[in-house]
Amino acid sequence: MELRAEGLVVAYGRQHAVDGIDVTLRKGSWTCLIGPNGAGKSTALRALAGLVRPSAGSVTVGGHRPDRLGPRARAQLIAYVPQQPTVPDDATVLDYVLLGRTAYVPTFGVDSDEDRAMASACLHRLDLGSFERRRLDTLSGGELQRVVLARALAQEAPVLLLDEPTSALDVAHQQQVLDLVAGLRRDRSLTVVAAMHDLTLAGQYADRVVLLRQGRVQAQGRPSEVLTRDTIERHYGARVHVVELPDGSTAVVPRRSGPT
Repeated sequence: MELRAEGLVVAYGRQHAVDGIDVTLRKGSWTCLIGPNGAGKSTALRALAGLVRPSAGSVTVGGHRPDRLGPRARAQLIAYVPQQPTVPDDATVLDYVLLGRTAYVPTFGVDSDEDRAMASACLHRLDLGSFERRRLDTLSGGELQRVVLARALAQEAPVLLLDEPTSALDVAHQQQVLDLVAGLRRDRSLTVVAAMHDLTLAGQYADRVVLLRQGRVQAQGRPSEVLTRDTIERHYGARVHVVELPDGSTAVVPRRSGPT
């Protein structure tokens, strides 16, 4: 489903966290939002999710304004994974993931066998099948991050928004999570938008990169067009090597400034 932001502004008082973003993200695309700390990536994601009402401009998902939809209708369009989710400590993993099915459960209804099967399948795909009865407050940061993603996948929404989805994961689970999202994108024509600090992962998985700084779009295009040494050094103030990998994707490696 196509996602579009036109003249998007999010202001807190006189401070513009997002300042005039114009992007059109086609159905089935994977876009990474990158940029230095404080660039506005998380605020932009929340605005795209309809959780923050724009001060100006608009966001549409398949022609719908998510900020004007009720929670149930919005959840059927957009699944959002925040960087720091708030979770009930005393809930079990399975019960938490089942919350992703709430948008499909009738009012005063209960979870169906199909809902429970969907939640269980999402956990198994993230190597969490044995965690169903675990309490959330017993999980590590990386385990909890995968559980929150499982809940989002259980929503079966056509748009998936991810805020730093691999920040607490080891390299194996980073690969597992991103490969899973890539497969769902391919199989379901899922539209994915992810805010990421890891520029190499952005270069490997995204087909489009949008660079933000001070809430404004500084560059957008294919990873090879945006992830250049000059662009990164100018906007991040970092010295890097940019390497083309054998599969044609882009890797960004920090370059030491001192002696070895």
